[in-house]
Amino acid sequence: SDLPKNEYCTLSQVVTLCQNLTQGILEDARVAGITDRVDSLKQDTDGWWEIILSDREERIKVKSVYICTGSTAKEYQLPISIPHTIISLKTSLAPSKLPNVISPETPVAVVGNSHSAILILKALYEMDIHEPIKRRKVIHYARSQFKYAEERDGWILFDNTGLKGAARSFAQCVLDTENQKWEGYTRVCHNEEFKQALIQVSQSLSGAERVAVMPATGFQRSPMPSITLADNVYFDQYTLDYDNCTACITAGREKIPGVFGFGIACPER
Repeated sequence: SDLPKNEYCTLSQVVTLCQNLTQGILEDARVAGITDRVDSLKQDTDGWWEIILSDREERIKVKSVYICTGSTAKEYQLPISIPHTIISLKTSLAPSKLPNVISPETPVAVVGNSHSAILILKALYEMDIHEPIKRRKVIHYARSQFKYAEERDGWILFDNTGLKGAARSFAQCVLDTENQKWEGYTRVCHNEEFKQALIQVSQSLSGAERVAVMPATGFQRSPMPSITLADNVYFDQYTLDYDNCTACITAGREKIPGVFGFGIACPER
């Protein structure tokens, strides 16, 4: 009830909502909550699925399975060799943690043009405005121009990839203007430009200093449990996929009956 109806909410507010919903579901007498890791699924001759857990010996059989394993940040490798430290996306998106891992003079390279990348830049900018004496060098490697979500007649252009909310406002007001307002910030769009900018900033390093690299280059699906069909045909996590129209988990062209993907790892088309 405290959320503004015509504005985007923060990720922390989304987390709170999800936690409250999860707690409410677990309190329902019809729900059996189990905390464990699912190693594999095994189908019996009647088409039911046995869920094999890591730390429990109990047998759980269900008719349908929804795989909601989520996604993790993609690994990133710098295109050249310079002294650097990779800062995880989880840390980069936590403004309260950044002062503990980078100093006011630490040069930074932010890679990506996504919502996450802009929020990282916003956090760095807000750190810098409180350090008026030292201005860090920030290289932003983005291979395309900013995209902004646009409200249309009943639909949203660039709904999935366009910037919204706080990220949109920051990009428009601070980064994407003719009179760019952030001293020390440089945006490059080509790999060779990025390499040259990294070389230049690395030449100013002294002693044990390193460039802080903060990649925000997207997510990859977390591993799915392996699946064994009733006829003993086995599929490991590397052969499984999903149909983005029906949500069915697939192996090649074959749909696995009764097993579906849901959430960020298996987005709807």
